[in-house]
Amino acid sequence: MKSEKTSSTFILTSDNISERTAMKLPKKAISCSLGVSLVGGLLWTAAWWIRREPTPTTAMESVVSYWEKWSDDVVRERVRSHLKQTNEPPSDLLQAAAETLKGAYAVELYQKAVKQDPQRAGLRLGLVRSLFASSLQTTEVVLVASARKARDPVEENLELITRELRACQELEPDNACTDYLLAYLALTYREEPVKSVLSDLDTAQHKTRFQDYCMDAAQKQAELLAETGFPKMEAQFAVVQEADYPLRRAWTELGKRLEDAGRRFLLEKDIPYAENTFQHLILLGDHLTSTDIWLEEGLAGFRMKTAGAAGLREVYNELEEKDKAEAMLAVEKEANSSYYEQRSFQWWRGRKRLEVLSADEFARYLNVFLTQGAMEANNLLLSHSW
Repeated sequence: MKSEKTSSTFILTSDNISERTAMKLPKKAISCSLGVSLVGGLLWTAAWWIRREPTPTTAMESVVSYWEKWSDDVVRERVRSHLKQTNEPPSDLLQAAAETLKGAYAVELYQKAVKQDPQRAGLRLGLVRSLFASSLQTTEVVLVASARKARDPVEENLELITRELRACQELEPDNACTDYLLAYLALTYREEPVKSVLSDLDTAQHKTRFQDYCMDAAQKQAELLAETGFPKMEAQFAVVQEADYPLRRAWTELGKRLEDAGRRFLLEKDIPYAENTFQHLILLGDHLTSTDIWLEEGLAGFRMKTAGAAGLREVYNELEEKDKAEAMLAVEKEANSSYYEQRSFQWWRGRKRLEVLSADEFARYLNVFLTQGAMEANNLLLSHSW
């Protein structure tokens, strides 16, 4: 899709990640600086590389060429028109439209979806994501309450976010994602004592599920674009390339705060709390690297595992438990190696392999990305087992 801005290079940072109110497909070369989203980086770096030839000859070239014909306004209008033509749109449609249109409209659509289907935790977490995007990561705050009160709008949204997360806990008590999001709010915005937050997090230690339903929403978004007339592969490409992830900042900040707290406990010789804190850091990293999640979150997870293992290694050295310290050193090295392997693949080897995929292979790659996650899609390219 054509961008209406004069500059086609869009640097994605934690400050502007949620300000994108519609899908923006760049028209020229994409900057490969660390600020660019790693999720879209592989695809668009490959797109830039292969578009040196004027006539599309590969699946990747054809998809990029297709989207150059469409403006953002046309895509938005198609989705809005589809909503208007649907009497009493179901919650799945509202969810998909929210993910496509973004911004304040996304909050409104997710609220309607939750009201229509309040027992679906995925919709409530979608509302949380849209509130994070509109309230916690931009300078423009969206008031979502029906009655405007003389209150701090960020605080007002935080209360709504907290209520939705508590509701998710009741609906899915085995989902650790909500526990960690509540810990993030407690440490970052409510400034609660670290030890109190760690006590709350202890309940999440034995939870094996970590589901934010981001991938589920992305699949529905791709289906909606296909329903509004865009080819399936092109629709999937647009969703994969344009996906933002407002919870990224939450996980990164929570990881940083846990690491800092663990270091403070170490300096204070509060070994039990240092051990507990670094264990939670590794556990959060495990969740982020083992779920169907965007690559950027997986990379953050590897960094957390590296930092947590390094901290635990120091803890066990203090306790003179050499076997445990050596085990943590192995975890630290493995996580660090995985981080650099995935990151380097994202920018170089992956690009080369994407360029030469046939239409069927490229469609398979996109399908794996949207059903199993970015890292699994990268692993598919690594193996090239087709």
